[in-house]
Amino acid sequence: MSKKIPFKRFLNGATRFYTLEELVEILKQTARDRTVQRESVWLWIKDKCHCYMSNVAVGYGKTALLHLIELEPTIKYLKDNCNNSEQEFKYIQHLENFLNQGYKYLHVDGGNRSDTILGWFDLLKDEDNNTIPHLKGNLPVKLEPSAYPIGKQRPDGTFEVEDYITLTEYKSREDLISMGAQYLKLVNQLDNMNFSVEVYTELNENDRRDLFYNLNDNEEVTAEERRNCEISDICHDIRDMNDKYKSFFRDFGWVTKENTLRYKFCAWLGYLSNFYYNGDFSNQMKSWVPGTLDEDYKQNSPVEKNFPKFKKYFEKLFFPMTELITNYKTEIINYDSDGNEVITKLQKNMRYKNLGVKRNMLVDIHMIFTRIEKLGYSLQKDSRSSFKLEELFLEYQEWFDTKNTREVKYKMNNDSLGTWLDCYAANTFPKVEHRLKGIKDEFVPLLKKKGLIVKIDENPIMNESWRMPLLSKQNNICPISGKYISQKDANDPNVTHLDHIIPRSRGGQTTKENCQLVYKIANLQKSDKLD
Repeated sequence: MSKKIPFKRFLNGATRFYTLEELVEILKQTARDRTVQRESVWLWIKDKCHCYMSNVAVGYGKTALLHLIELEPTIKYLKDNCNNSEQEFKYIQHLENFLNQGYKYLHVDGGNRSDTILGWFDLLKDEDNNTIPHLKGNLPVKLEPSAYPIGKQRPDGTFEVEDYITLTEYKSREDLISMGAQYLKLVNQLDNMNFSVEVYTELNENDRRDLFYNLNDNEEVTAEERRNCEISDICHDIRDMNDKYKSFFRDFGWVTKENTLRYKFCAWLGYLSNFYYNGDFSNQMKSWVPGTLDEDYKQNSPVEKNFPKFKKYFEKLFFPMTELITNYKTEIINYDSDGNEVITKLQKNMRYKNLGVKRNMLVDIHMIFTRIEKLGYSLQKDSRSSFKLEELFLEYQEWFDTKNTREVKYKMNNDSLGTWLDCYAANTFPKVEHRLKGIKDEFVPLLKKKGLIVKIDENPIMNESWRMPLLSKQNNICPISGKYISQKDANDPNVTHLDHIIPRSRGGQTTKENCQLVYKIANLQKSDKLD
């Protein structure tokens, strides 16, 4: 049988040259297509942007190619040569979205360099066109302290040095312009530095992905960055959550800084999403296996379809619980040798220890919430309609401490034995299975016993035929307001409501025995109204 020969496409790209002043106008019209971009890691590395711009000042721009897709001709090419597949149409739509936003180009490579150039001109914006705040001292971008050559371009393109300008401290473009004289000459010289840009007009989705991989051969593309090339809805939605929540989880120590760079926090969110969908607590659980996320990120995957539900859960329960734990203790009280109280502020990146010594204890909280929901239960609410998050948090701590003091040994990877605390070193299944079993067989039953979780009523709709019998039972009195209810008002749903006596959020069922007829306005004002 003959082997199928791979088909190679020629990547048609035109090399164009722009001065820095011309290039910044191009970059203002260029969108960051993050499906083929690393996160803006340079902004988080101290002095990285300043170092790059300082190198540009001595001609580095000519050797550092930027790779851009020109949108209008690319879209026309794809429409003229497409095979009418759903994936092709989705990719074309993906490009058209940028065009409709007023962009003319997309990045394939050079996003960090472009961010630095825009930062030099103090033009760096986020996706909502807001100016990005200063990060790690890298914005606005400045030239490093050094002696910079000034001179003129020769006809052959080489540079003739005439003098040097010494900067004794970091200076921004605005600083140099305000200093005038030779410093202004350095700015004008920078504005006229040449940059080489490769512009493509015939790249399909696979071409673009391959180009991104090849351009990054000198620095290995991570699994998260490869996965990020998908243009599925889940990929986009996880990036949005990454943008919104990453700094919180990083700053308070729930994830390490290293595990938030280059879309690694997206993977962390993806693992939570996968468990939320597949949380059956079986021996087949593979929610923390990278290959699982590769499947989840595909268009129309089951986890993608479930993602809106996961996001709602994350924002309604999981994140509020994480905030509560983070803020539960913000300082430590000790006493000196004289018995005087000494208050020490708890470092932000140590706040995760309010839950316990291991970061993966937060994953336990996620698995507990998932288990409760899968069983058809809900966390109790208090009289102010708030979930009893603090009570669950304290119960978990007590349960964990009890487990952690036992002498029981648990089988780990390679059949080695470890303590309960060792089960939190990673989320590999040989470790996490013991935690799953403990949550399933011990902790959730404990929550049931203590009444912290209640069975969700699956049939919340009241029977309208109950109105008159309830009116008679109540002697025509509204149990909430104490006011008289006439037969006319009793039959008018715009005036009176059928209401749960014990709210559904507290385990109340939709039965005649748990129903009362009340005035609508009194019902809406009831402080513990939960459904």
